[in-house]
Amino acid sequence: MLSIFHPEIRRWFADTYAAPTEVQIASWPRIASDAYVLITALTGSGKILTAFLWCINRFYRGDWETGRIRALYISPLKALNNDIRVNLTEPRNTLRSNYGMRPVRTGLRSGDTDSGDRQRLLRHPPDILITTPESLHLMLTTTKGRMALATVECVIVDEIHALVNNRHGAQLAVALERLVNVAGEFQRVSLSATVHPLDAVAHWIAGRNAAGANRAIEIINAGQSKQIALSVSFPEEAQAAINNGEKIWEPLAHEFRNIIHHNRSTLFFTNSRRLAEKMLLRCPADTLKLDRTLVARLGTDRSALELASELCNLGRRFNLRTVGVGVETEAQLNALLQAGCNEVQGYLLSMPVPLEDFQSFLRQRFLQSKTGTQ
Repeated sequence: MLSIFHPEIRRWFADTYAAPTEVQIASWPRIASDAYVLITALTGSGKILTAFLWCINRFYRGDWETGRIRALYISPLKALNNDIRVNLTEPRNTLRSNYGMRPVRTGLRSGDTDSGDRQRLLRHPPDILITTPESLHLMLTTTKGRMALATVECVIVDEIHALVNNRHGAQLAVALERLVNVAGEFQRVSLSATVHPLDAVAHWIAGRNAAGANRAIEIINAGQSKQIALSVSFPEEAQAAINNGEKIWEPLAHEFRNIIHHNRSTLFFTNSRRLAEKMLLRCPADTLKLDRTLVARLGTDRSALELASELCNLGRRFNLRTVGVGVETEAQLNALLQAGCNEVQGYLLSMPVPLEDFQSFLRQRFLQSKTGTQ
């Protein structure tokens, strides 16, 4: 399967992943043949990497020259920074730094892009442009924008289920046909975790050619049925507390900790935010996550450097706004500073305080960051 890629990309993939996923095995041969494809697969199956990696491969094989926009990534959601980082920026940077591949430039054009950056993008077009349907439409209304888009070879449309049957999708459909007039026919790769009916959506994104005939498009459905194990239970310790006229929070917190430690991911639903925070403070887990705020306490059995490394990796992986580290001694604080945690934007360090006070402090800083206060 990986034989169709540049040797260094094959080596990077083998060093990074155990094996291609089902959707990658099914999609890469069809994308390599320049076919129009609609890919649907479960979240986390590697759809975005499937599309991006082939684009990077075409640059490295020499199929596409750098210095002009060759690929467009279009999504209705502007808040996809973590997906872009994991599936485009990190592979590109690693291939350049560790495998000697020449750089592939990326650019971003959205409603939040300031006028100076927009002009620089037109003067020095990136190789891969990340944008939204609205921004693509605006670029096509200007002469310089059309000139920058005239070399597009591939368009990747993500989250297509959020575009069909609304004005954003209508705007995208019109923009893609206008882009055909500017750049000629280009490959269309569409991605979605959940979209139905597949045939109708596929024909919608493929559109019609100049003769009015439907463009051919292939559907790759790598969706897997989820295995769900459902059970309803109530902790015996909590029931005993009720029978004895005692509060149930401590027994529940103990049970929740066991659940967290025995699962890779755990999602709790509560009736209110106040109840969620109450359980958070009572649950004695070593690492807890609330509203993208990571709270951790440095235990005596782990070095500061180890914790710093773990927190930095978690913060980057989950795109956390705030990562807090509770330390017990000045030596541990100095070790964390030397490890570089303070150089990562949004990371907070705290001297010895009770864990509950430190969590409260982090929540306050998190709310301030949302409102823009200091």
